[in-house]
Amino acid sequence: EFNLWPWIRNMVKYGDFFLKLDITEKFGVTNVSPISSYELFREEGYDPADPEGVRFVHESLVGTNMSSSGQQKTFYENYEIAHFRLLSDTNFLPYGKSMIESARKTWKQLTLMEDAMMIHRIMRAPERRIFKIDIGNIPPSEVENHMNQVVNKMKKVPFVDNQTGQYNLKFNMENMLEDYYLPIRGGQSGTEIDTLSGMEFNGIDDIEY
Repeated sequence: EFNLWPWIRNMVKYGDFFLKLDITEKFGVTNVSPISSYELFREEGYDPADPEGVRFVHESLVGTNMSSSGQQKTFYENYEIAHFRLLSDTNFLPYGKSMIESARKTWKQLTLMEDAMMIHRIMRAPERRIFKIDIGNIPPSEVENHMNQVVNKMKKVPFVDNQTGQYNLKFNMENMLEDYYLPIRGGQSGTEIDTLSGMEFNGIDDIEY
């Protein structure tokens, strides 16, 4: 009664559940130990001399034989493992099909929607400023250089150097927090600074579930 509920829950969740049977010649099965479905693999038809043969391979950090991928493998005979599986779909053989398999797509869509919502809010949240720089009678070919000089004088974005761990204020990294610098001339003279407010999030109806 103590073990049956979690065993059945895992079988329904993953479609498979494995028990390692401790067998003695005199008493038979004396103990059982559950093994994760992520670590145990079922092999069928591995021996040409015994097409119906079944064995199980346990890949974990503890074992006897080292595989080519660096994991240690332990091999079990068919009688040493009790394999419970939900045989509702032959496409999943030799394993079972989880009861929540059909919800994978919906769950993935939900997580993508949550990520998209967070990215949208983060991108729209910062408050930025718009600097309207009066360029006077500067020739059009020199406007870009003049604007770069003004921007470099007015701000620098801190950047952490991976090698030294220090802030490198010379590296001007463009990101969503940067302000806008617009050259103006003609009817609008003089330098102006406007504020572009970020998006306000007063409602949380989209995440109340």
